[in-house]
Amino acid sequence: PSAMKLDKPTAELKLDTSTISLEERNKLQEERERMYQMLDEKDDEIQEQSQLVEKLKEQMMEQEELIAATRRDYEALNKEMTKIQGENESAKEEVKEVLQALEELAVNYDQKSQEAETKSREYNTISDELSQKQ
Repeated sequence: PSAMKLDKPTAELKLDTSTISLEERNKLQEERERMYQMLDEKDDEIQEQSQLVEKLKEQMMEQEELIAATRRDYEALNKEMTKIQGENESAKEEVKEVLQALEELAVNYDQKSQEAETKSREYNTISDELSQKQ
């Protein structure tokens, strides 16, 4: 059992029962205190880094939420734009059809107007002929 204890390293140092000199004991005590101080500093540094990592994780999650919201907005706007483009194309077709109908009406009007003018001339001619015969 005592051999097993010697195999295991220990952080405990019994400076008061050791056979080393007082000066060496003081140096060892100072070294141990310095090591504990370094451990405390490293522990603080690890704590700071952990807090920073958490803060960065939160920021990343916020950014991901913003990206997702932006993507949804983009998709909604894209859908709306596609709908508006379709409506625009339909309106263009309607305008084209209306213009074509107006053109046909104008042509028909010109034809009817010429026919009316011709009939009016014929009427006047016949009327003149009748009045001369009377």
